[in-house]
Amino acid sequence: CGGAPTNGLDQRGYPRDALCDIGAFEYYDRSISGWVWFDTDGDGIQDAGEVPGVGGVNVTLNPGGLVATTNSQGYYVFAGLPAGSYTATFSNLPADYGFTLQNQGGSDDLDSDPDPATGTTQAITLGSPPDNEHNWDAGIIPSDLTVTKSNSVGGNTWDWTLSINNNGSADMTFNASEVILVDELPAGPTYPAAAAVTLTGATGTMTCPIAAGVLTCTAATPVTIGYSGSIEVEIGGITADAGQYANSTGVCTVDPNDVVDEDDETNNDCNTDVITVLGEGTVQGSGGSGHGSVSTTTTVVTVTESAPEYITIAVDNPAAAGGETVTYTITAYNPKNIPLTDVVIYDIFHDLLGDFQIVSNTHGTAIISNDTLIVNGFTLQPGETATIIVTAIISDDYRAGDVIPNVAVLESPDASIHVSNLILIGDIANRSDGDSVSVMVMPGKLPETGGDLLATGDEPNRRGWIYALAGVALLIAAGWIVQRRLASRSAG
Repeated sequence: CGGAPTNGLDQRGYPRDALCDIGAFEYYDRSISGWVWFDTDGDGIQDAGEVPGVGGVNVTLNPGGLVATTNSQGYYVFAGLPAGSYTATFSNLPADYGFTLQNQGGSDDLDSDPDPATGTTQAITLGSPPDNEHNWDAGIIPSDLTVTKSNSVGGNTWDWTLSINNNGSADMTFNASEVILVDELPAGPTYPAAAAVTLTGATGTMTCPIAAGVLTCTAATPVTIGYSGSIEVEIGGITADAGQYANSTGVCTVDPNDVVDEDDETNNDCNTDVITVLGEGTVQGSGGSGHGSVSTTTTVVTVTESAPEYITIAVDNPAAAGGETVTYTITAYNPKNIPLTDVVIYDIFHDLLGDFQIVSNTHGTAIISNDTLIVNGFTLQPGETATIIVTAIISDDYRAGDVIPNVAVLESPDASIHVSNLILIGDIANRSDGDSVSVMVMPGKLPETGGDLLATGDEPNRRGWIYALAGVALLIAAGWIVQRRLASRSAG
């Protein structure tokens, strides 16, 4: 056996493969050989106790395309080779296994030689005999899946993104109907029907419906996540009322049924990610990279938008006089990402207005009873607008300087109560007797605590509440009129 130890064993206690045949101890002029072993601790070094023994692995020698298969001890050999430069490529590894770290530890006898990405070694050069390259070994490890969770805040909505990563060195495959990811989402927010999926370095198709607050991603066809591949699952356009919503570790897991073989099964849970909804139009998020039991708060994002205008009102002639017709345009809008159901719009017109006509109405049923406009029986979809146009004639009892306020109200179980901007009609011209007057419409009785603003038969209560909202603006208008009057007297 040439320079082999007298007992034919190497420093690990195994037959000196490249110098002697395991059985007959035949001497080779030129040979390439090695072992395939399970690298239990994943450090890329053949440690004591990590016994070679991965059988059935194919080793292809190029050029030439010679193929050897490891025996039950994980051993292979190519003998009787001509001088030249070769590479060895390892394939047909056990399912869900890949290669460990390459060229670790400084000892060619104890390291792993294939590139983890390709399974191919560096060039192996054989020269004049005897030249026996006996240490071209391969360590293998199972792959490792992790999942991280992050948020992206925009306006009054947010997204949760779950990133599945293959941190091992082998492709990992989920067969059709196998569950890839489960996330039990917190109660309260409104979620889309399904999450969007982006595959990078992965193949196949998967579905991610959200039902009863649970995201379940299942392979529709076999899904293979390649070496260093990833899958992103995005739950987009989430909305919620004010509150805090934690998507916690322990309820978000990749490979929940352990259908693939992994190097580390303890890091399959998401990190905790927290969203705080501060109020309408303001969302705050915290969370970041991490997995397993790691909870991170590396990023805090706050976005504040002006309160959305659910209802607005406009008038065509804010300086009209008695006997003239004015046209009110009432516009309702849904700024949310959910429908506004059971919408009701009220507009209680001033006593100085009469002869009302509903010119047009785009949604629901609109009626005017006495001096009250009521529009109901409809739903506003996200981003949808409803418009009502009403004309009225100013009473002949109107005097120069009278001010006619008007506001409209929108109510929905999905949007609470919203009040429009204030519209004023008034002519501040002097009366014929040389005096100037402004008749201020002051608030009536406000709703009692716990009372229903729009209760049937409580019209004075409703009227007072709506006019109360106009009070401040009317006082400002009064101050302006007084200033004009003083300026007029000074000029006289």
